[in-house]
Amino acid sequence: MQPRASRNSITQSPGGQFRVALTAAPVDDAANEALCVLVARAMDVPKSAVTLVHGQKSREKTLRILGREIQFVEHALALQTGR
Repeated sequence: MQPRASRNSITQSPGGQFRVALTAAPVDDAANEALCVLVARAMDVPKSAVTLVHGQKSREKTLRILGREIQFVEHALALQTGR
């Protein structure tokens, strides 16, 4: 995750990991909240279905997305990145 970016976006690295750029600053959990909102919109699930499992203070995050199979998540994120 890259906070303080010029725009919100999701891209995929050659290794298959997803990179998220957020306009929110990493202050008072604002960037983590923005991450959950962005992913919830991409997955078409309520914000409450997306939770941060690991990486509260790190750039590398692990999210839990309720109500979606992993294949759907990977496909939806790939569509967001244009791949």
